[in-house]
Order: sequence, then structure tokens, then C-alpha cells
Amino acid sequence: MTRAPRRRAQAFEFAGKKVLPGNEKRFEFPVARDALGAQFSLQAVVLHGRRPGRRLWVNAATHGDEVGGIAIAGKLLDAVNPRELAGTLVVVPVVNVFGVMNRTRYLPDRRDLNRCFPGSERGSLGARVARLFLNEVVQPCEVGVDLHTGSGGRRNLPQIRVDLSDPEGRELALAFGSRVILDSRMRDGSLRAAARELGKVALVYEGGEALRWDRGDVEAGFNGLLRLMHHLGMIETSPPAPSEQPHVCDWSTWVRASRSGLVDYLVELGDGVERGQSLAVISDAFSTSRVRVKATAAGVVIGRASAGLVTRGDALYHVASP
Repeated sequence: MTRAPRRRAQAFEFAGKKVLPGNEKRFEFPVARDALGAQFSLQAVVLHGRRPGRRLWVNAATHGDEVGGIAIAGKLLDAVNPRELAGTLVVVPVVNVFGVMNRTRYLPDRRDLNRCFPGSERGSLGARVARLFLNEVVQPCEVGVDLHTGSGGRRNLPQIRVDLSDPEGRELALAFGSRVILDSRMRDGSLRAAARELGKVALVYEGGEALRWDRGDVEAGFNGLLRLMHHLGMIETSPPAPSEQPHVCDWSTWVRASRSGLVDYLVELGDGVERGQSLAVISDAFSTSRVRVKATAAGVVIGRASAGLVTRGDALYHVASP
């Protein structure tokens, strides 16, 4: 029996130019110059497959100190061959170039870029970057993954955050196969919320901590992206299956320090905890007074602080529950 020939993709139009099937092309979008005249640009890599298919974008470092996603994006670019791809993959390893250069979460004016969407062409620097990213990267795609890590001295368990009331979002989150899938409401000004307004589905991957990257967190994000691409029909090779079924969680809560002092963390990321279980012990500098911090709900630990000294009210543990 003769197989029907596979359809060949048409050229992909991106930023006013065409990327031919089976090709990879890098684009630069000038954003602004610094006080000495050096140009800062948003860079995107387009991998356009030989066969037609879905259009996926992957971005990292919306917060400039979250470098783990940069490692994931680079690993993905190294692994995907456009000649064997169906559809189109657009990768932006660094969205907040200014933050990465200065090793800070924020833009030079202290704005959080992930609160600047949908942005505007004549607004603040954050608004301009947000509008540029939406127009040039999000608009021509269908599905996206926004790569993040913990911040502010916290580390996150690899997890996907998505609006579980959206059937397609839930399906894609399950396909990604992260250990935890957390139902997450849209936040005004976020990339995910702006993408939804454009009719796109965006997942947020969280894993690791700021200003460093861990091989396990990078592998979890990378393998999740391969599973997602396989689910979307973009790649044929079956990626590694998750080691366990994802924990689908409807809500989460932060357990906070009940006093100031030196903290001893008793449970780790990924541990299951019960309501009332001791999570940490906080003592004064002389070890004459100790207070136990207990879980307020049963669930799995998806975030943990790393500071040795804490102030009353500081977030210590993030616990997600079904």
C-alpha cells in the first residue's frame, strides 16, 4: 500500500520576514539604548518545521534574576531540529534583557515586567517591552510556556500553573507532566493574562530559585516541553514519561513565620504534609526560646524559603492542596 505524501509547510511569516520550512532563523528587536549608547535588543529564534502544525512559543527571564529558564530554553534549542519538526517553535531565552544584565528581577525603573502587559508603544520601558513581545512573539503563535523560578530567597518545586477551568489549558498542563499542576488565577498585567485576551493558551512553569540553576529543575522543564510538543504533534520521538502522575491542586497557601529568629527547616520540597505537622522551628539567638511552625493544611510542599534568619510574617513554606 502506497502511503500518501506528507504535506509540506508553507513559509512562516515572522517580524515581516519569511522563514522557509526546515529552517532556523534568529531575529533581533531593538528595545532601547543605555546612557552610553549601547543597544539592548529582544532576541527570538524561530524554528520552522517542514510539515504544518501547531505554533508554540517558549520564553524565559521575564524576571531578570530567574536564570533557570534560560538554561531550559538553550537546551530546547539544542535538541530541536527544524527539519524534523511539524509546526513552528519560537524561543525567546531572555525577555528582560536589562534585568539579566544587572542580575535583578526588575527593569531599571524598578517595574516588574510581568505586571506591564499588555503594554503600549509609548509607555514606560516595561510597557514598551511588553507590547513588543505580545505583537511580535505571542500574536503569531497559539500556545506558550512562560518559564520562571522562585524569587526572593525561595525555591520552587517543578510545577505548572494554569487556569484549570480552561479545558485546553488543563489538557496541555497534564501533557507537560510536571509533578504538580496548580490552579492559578489570572493576574492583571501578567503575560499569561494578556495572552488569554489574544485567544492564546499560556502555561507557567516554575522550578528552582533565582540567580542559579539546578540540573534537576532544568531537566524537569526540558522534558515537560518535549512531552508538550509531542502531545501537540510537533515532534515524533516519545519523550520520557513522568516518574509519577501529576498532583492536580486546586489551591495553595503560604505558611508564615510566627516570630522572628533563626529557622530550622524540617521538611523539604515535594514532601507531603498533614495539617498540624511541624514544618520548622524558630529560635532566638541564644536558643533559649523556640517556636514550632505548623502546617495549616494538608498537601504537598511546592515552595520553601532558604533564609536562615527570618522576621515574623515571612513566608516559609508554600503548600498546595487538592
